[in-house]
Amino acid sequence: MCGEQTFTNGVYKNTNKHFHGDKPCPNEFLTTYAPDRPEIVYCEKCYLQEVV
Repeated sequence: MCGEQTFTNGVYKNTNKHFHGDKPCPNEFLTTYAPDRPEIVYCEKCYLQEVV
């Protein structure tokens, strides 16, 4: 879900610039979250850019 500066749910914005810029993150991974959930799911690299 990490891609644009403002997400389609209108609730969250990235706080830092990610390695992929404003394009969708190219990393793929499995998660237990359903795609229609409002939570933002990051790959590990994007997550660390947000919290560190």
